[in-house]
Amino acid sequence: MLRNYHKVLLGLLVISASAANAQDMNVGNPKYENTIRVEYSNSPLLPDGVAFHTTMRMLDFLESDDPYSGIGWIQTEMGLDESDSQEFLNLLLSTFESVETEIEYVTSELGCVSGVPRVYGDDVYTVFEDMDDAREDVAAKHVQILKSKMGEDMAARLQQWLDLRKLSISHIKFKMKAHWEQTGGDADARLAGICNRLAIR
Repeated sequence: MLRNYHKVLLGLLVISASAANAQDMNVGNPKYENTIRVEYSNSPLLPDGVAFHTTMRMLDFLESDDPYSGIGWIQTEMGLDESDSQEFLNLLLSTFESVETEIEYVTSELGCVSGVPRVYGDDVYTVFEDMDDAREDVAAKHVQILKSKMGEDMAARLQQWLDLRKLSISHIKFKMKAHWEQTGGDADARLAGICNRLAIR
């Protein structure tokens, strides 16, 4: 079981490293520095909601590829036996599903009306920044809800895990107007695409 976990995790680390390198090549360029609004790189100051959401996305990937890999990761990281790891995995994935559902709802509320954008032009950039902030807020709220469902010991273990994960996560939020102007692209079209996808779900 742990062999499967390590095999999948290795693949994830390669993908993550490649993505991180590509991002660093972009934002590391001095002409992009003024587009960064908030940046955390392997920092204990990373918000809990970001650490949780990022970790849950990886856990969801592991579990969908091989359920034993998700259990194996929890066993390794949390020091639980297989049965408790399965129970904890189910609770985490249920919470992640709630987070994703609420993020979709909030995203739609911020940017869309009946499947079409509610704003255009420069106002789109403000909405994109609000969406970034809302994702963090939603995840942070659900972390607290999750902890309230656990005993003190499990809540403390979860926090220790998130604190450890923070040291291997990079997270950037952009000044959207500056970033889109520097990198190019059609922000109006991007928002329209988001609204369309959310409307047909």
